[in-house]
Amino acid sequence: MKTDRRNFLKKAGLAGVGLMTACSQPKPSKSMNDLKVAYIREATTQEKYSKFAIKAKEENFPKIATMFNAIAKAEGIHATNHQKVMEKLKGTYPASPVGTFDVKSTLENLQNGLETENFEIETMYPLFIKEAKAENMTDAVDAFTWAFEVEIQHQGYYNLAITAFGTGSEENLPGSWYVCPGCGGTYAKEDLKNTCYFDPTPKEQFFEFK
Repeated sequence: MKTDRRNFLKKAGLAGVGLMTACSQPKPSKSMNDLKVAYIREATTQEKYSKFAIKAKEENFPKIATMFNAIAKAEGIHATNHQKVMEKLKGTYPASPVGTFDVKSTLENLQNGLETENFEIETMYPLFIKEAKAENMTDAVDAFTWAFEVEIQHQGYYNLAITAFGTGSEENLPGSWYVCPGCGGTYAKEDLKNTCYFDPTPKEQFFEFK
Protein backbone atom coordinates (compact mmCIF):
# COMPACT_ATOMS: atom_id res chain seq x y z
CA MET A 1 0.00 0.00 0.00
CA LYS A 2 2.83 2.44 0.85
CA THR A 3 4.42 1.73 -2.53
CA ASP A 4 1.10 2.26 -4.32
CA ARG A 5 0.61 5.65 -2.68
CA ARG A 6 4.19 6.70 -3.46
CA ASN A 7 3.58 5.78 -7.10
CA PHE A 8 0.35 7.76 -7.04
CA LEU A 9 2.09 10.86 -5.67
CA LYS A 10 4.79 10.52 -8.31
CA LYS A 11 2.21 10.30 -11.10
CA ALA A 12 0.37 13.27 -9.65
CA GLY A 13 3.57 15.31 -9.86
CA LEU A 14 3.79 15.61 -6.08
CA ALA A 15 6.71 13.37 -5.23
CA GLY A 16 9.17 14.97 -2.85
CA VAL A 17 6.88 17.73 -1.55
CA GLY A 18 6.96 16.36 1.97
CA LEU A 19 3.33 15.34 2.31
CA MET A 20 4.03 11.91 3.78
CA THR A 21 4.91 11.98 7.44
CA ALA A 22 8.06 10.46 8.88
CA CYS A 23 7.78 7.00 10.44
CA SER A 24 8.40 8.43 13.91
CA GLN A 25 5.42 10.78 13.63
CA PRO A 26 1.73 9.92 13.95
CA LYS A 27 0.28 9.21 10.53
CA PRO A 28 -2.50 11.56 9.40
CA SER A 29 -5.77 10.12 8.21
CA LYS A 30 -5.86 9.19 4.55
CA SER A 31 -8.47 11.84 3.89
CA MET A 32 -6.40 14.62 5.43
CA ASN A 33 -3.39 13.60 3.38
CA ASP A 34 -5.60 13.42 0.29
CA LEU A 35 -6.87 16.93 0.96
CA LYS A 36 -3.27 18.19 1.02
CA VAL A 37 -2.48 16.42 -2.25
CA ALA A 38 -5.62 17.78 -3.92
CA TYR A 39 -5.00 21.27 -2.56
CA ILE A 40 -1.47 21.41 -3.97
CA ARG A 41 -2.51 19.91 -7.29
CA GLU A 42 -5.46 22.27 -7.77
CA ALA A 43 -3.44 25.34 -6.78
CA THR A 44 -0.72 24.30 -9.21
CA THR A 45 -3.25 23.65 -11.95
CA GLN A 46 -4.79 27.08 -11.45
CA GLU A 47 -1.41 28.73 -11.93
CA LYS A 48 -0.55 26.46 -14.86
CA TYR A 49 -3.77 27.17 -16.75
CA SER A 50 -3.35 30.90 -16.13
CA LYS A 51 0.06 30.73 -17.78
CA PHE A 52 -1.44 28.64 -20.61
CA ALA A 53 -3.93 31.48 -21.16
CA ILE A 54 -1.11 33.97 -21.56
CA LYS A 55 0.59 31.71 -24.10
CA ALA A 56 -2.65 31.24 -26.06
CA LYS A 57 -3.12 35.00 -26.24
CA GLU A 58 0.47 35.42 -27.45
CA GLU A 59 -0.22 32.85 -30.19
CA ASN A 60 -3.42 34.68 -31.21
CA PHE A 61 -5.95 32.26 -29.79
CA PRO A 62 -8.07 34.65 -27.68
CA LYS A 63 -11.02 32.28 -27.23
CA ILE A 64 -8.78 29.49 -26.00
CA ALA A 65 -7.08 31.98 -23.70
CA THR A 66 -10.47 32.91 -22.22
CA MET A 67 -11.32 29.25 -21.72
CA PHE A 68 -8.02 28.62 -19.94
CA ASN A 69 -8.68 31.58 -17.63
CA ALA A 70 -12.16 30.36 -16.76
CA ILE A 71 -10.98 26.82 -16.02
CA ALA A 72 -8.08 28.22 -13.98
CA LYS A 73 -10.60 30.08 -11.82
CA ALA A 74 -12.52 26.85 -11.26
CA GLU A 75 -9.37 25.03 -10.19
CA GLY A 76 -8.62 27.83 -7.74
CA ILE A 77 -12.09 27.40 -6.23
CA HIS A 78 -11.39 23.69 -5.82
CA ALA A 79 -8.14 24.47 -4.03
CA THR A 80 -9.94 26.91 -1.72
CA ASN A 81 -12.66 24.36 -0.94
CA HIS A 82 -10.02 21.76 0.00
CA GLN A 83 -8.25 24.35 2.14
CA LYS A 84 -11.47 25.20 4.00
CA VAL A 85 -12.06 21.55 4.85
CA MET A 86 -8.52 21.21 6.19
CA GLU A 87 -9.00 24.33 8.31
CA LYS A 88 -12.28 22.97 9.68
CA LEU A 89 -10.54 19.73 10.59
CA LYS A 90 -7.66 21.62 12.22
CA GLY A 91 -5.23 20.22 9.67
CA THR A 92 -2.07 21.78 8.33
CA TYR A 93 -1.27 22.55 4.72
CA PRO A 94 1.60 24.22 2.82
CA ALA A 95 1.59 28.01 2.67
CA SER A 96 3.00 28.01 -0.87
CA PRO A 97 1.25 25.14 -2.64
CA VAL A 98 2.16 25.81 -6.27
CA GLY A 99 4.40 23.17 -7.84
CA THR A 100 6.38 23.21 -11.08
CA PHE A 101 5.08 22.88 -14.63
CA ASP A 102 6.07 23.64 -18.22
CA VAL A 103 4.42 26.04 -20.67
CA LYS A 104 4.66 24.89 -24.28
CA SER A 105 2.69 25.61 -27.46
CA THR A 106 -1.05 26.17 -27.16
CA LEU A 107 -1.86 22.78 -28.68
CA GLU A 108 0.54 21.04 -26.32
CA ASN A 109 -0.94 23.01 -23.43
CA LEU A 110 -4.44 21.91 -24.39
CA GLN A 111 -3.27 18.31 -24.48
CA ASN A 112 -1.62 18.78 -21.09
CA GLY A 113 -4.88 20.19 -19.73
CA LEU A 114 -6.79 17.19 -21.02
CA GLU A 115 -4.27 14.79 -19.48
CA THR A 116 -4.55 16.67 -16.18
CA GLU A 117 -8.32 16.35 -16.15
CA ASN A 118 -8.24 12.70 -17.23
CA PHE A 119 -5.93 11.79 -14.35
CA GLU A 120 -8.12 13.52 -11.79
CA ILE A 121 -11.30 11.92 -13.17
CA GLU A 122 -9.98 8.40 -13.68
CA THR A 123 -7.54 8.06 -10.79
CA MET A 124 -7.22 10.81 -8.21
CA TYR A 125 -10.69 11.85 -7.17
CA PRO A 126 -12.29 8.39 -7.28
CA LEU A 127 -9.62 7.19 -4.83
CA PHE A 128 -9.98 10.25 -2.61
CA ILE A 129 -13.79 10.00 -2.53
CA LYS A 130 -13.59 6.31 -1.64
CA GLU A 131 -11.13 6.94 1.20
CA ALA A 132 -13.11 9.91 2.56
CA LYS A 133 -16.31 7.85 2.57
CA ALA A 134 -14.54 5.02 4.38
CA GLU A 135 -13.43 7.48 7.07
CA ASN A 136 -16.88 9.14 7.19
CA MET A 137 -15.39 12.57 6.36
CA THR A 138 -18.46 14.14 4.78
CA ASP A 139 -16.95 17.56 4.09
CA ALA A 140 -14.03 15.98 2.27
CA VAL A 141 -16.40 13.79 0.25
CA ASP A 142 -18.35 16.88 -0.80
CA ALA A 143 -15.24 18.85 -1.79
CA PHE A 144 -13.78 15.94 -3.75
CA THR A 145 -17.09 15.14 -5.44
CA TRP A 146 -17.67 18.73 -6.55
CA ALA A 147 -14.18 18.86 -8.01
CA PHE A 148 -14.58 15.47 -9.70
CA GLU A 149 -17.85 16.48 -11.37
CA VAL A 150 -16.46 19.81 -12.56
CA GLU A 151 -13.34 18.15 -13.98
CA ILE A 152 -15.66 16.11 -16.21
CA GLN A 153 -16.94 19.44 -17.59
CA HIS A 154 -13.36 20.57 -18.17
CA GLN A 155 -12.51 17.32 -19.90
CA GLY A 156 -15.31 17.92 -22.41
CA TYR A 157 -14.27 21.50 -23.06
CA TYR A 158 -10.64 20.54 -23.62
CA ASN A 159 -11.73 17.90 -26.12
CA LEU A 160 -13.83 20.54 -27.86
CA ALA A 161 -10.90 22.96 -28.04
CA ILE A 162 -8.48 20.32 -29.33
CA THR A 163 -10.96 19.37 -32.05
CA ALA A 164 -11.38 23.02 -33.02
CA PHE A 165 -7.61 23.44 -33.06
CA GLY A 166 -7.40 20.61 -35.54
CA THR A 167 -9.58 22.56 -37.96
CA GLY A 168 -7.11 25.42 -37.86
CA SER A 169 -9.63 27.85 -36.38
CA GLU A 170 -11.11 28.65 -32.98
CA GLU A 171 -14.03 30.50 -34.59
CA ASN A 172 -16.64 27.98 -33.40
CA LEU A 173 -15.43 27.89 -29.81
CA PRO A 174 -17.45 29.71 -27.11
CA GLY A 175 -16.43 33.31 -26.52
CA SER A 176 -17.88 33.67 -23.02
CA TRP A 177 -17.48 31.46 -19.97
CA TYR A 178 -19.07 31.41 -16.51
CA VAL A 179 -17.79 29.87 -13.28
CA CYS A 180 -19.80 29.08 -10.14
CA PRO A 181 -18.14 30.63 -7.07
CA GLY A 182 -19.25 27.79 -4.81
CA CYS A 183 -18.07 24.64 -6.57
CA GLY A 184 -16.20 25.87 -9.65
CA GLY A 185 -18.86 24.62 -12.08
CA THR A 186 -17.75 25.86 -15.51
CA TYR A 187 -20.09 26.76 -18.35
CA ALA A 188 -19.86 28.00 -21.89
CA LYS A 189 -22.56 30.61 -22.47
CA GLU A 190 -24.80 28.19 -24.36
CA ASP A 191 -24.61 25.69 -21.48
CA LEU A 192 -25.62 28.22 -18.83
CA LYS A 193 -28.78 27.53 -16.80
CA ASN A 194 -30.49 29.56 -14.07
CA THR A 195 -28.45 27.83 -11.37
CA CYS A 196 -25.30 25.73 -11.17
CA TYR A 197 -25.70 22.04 -12.01
CA PHE A 198 -23.99 21.02 -8.79
CA ASP A 199 -25.18 23.51 -6.16
CA PRO A 200 -28.03 26.08 -5.95
CA THR A 201 -25.89 29.13 -6.75
CA PRO A 202 -27.78 31.39 -9.20
CA LYS A 203 -26.10 32.34 -12.46
CA GLU A 204 -26.17 36.02 -11.50
CA GLN A 205 -23.42 35.27 -8.97
CA PHE A 206 -21.13 33.49 -11.42
CA PHE A 207 -17.75 34.86 -12.48
CA GLU A 208 -17.79 35.87 -16.16
CA PHE A 209 -14.90 35.52 -18.59
CA LYS A 210 -15.03 36.93 -22.10
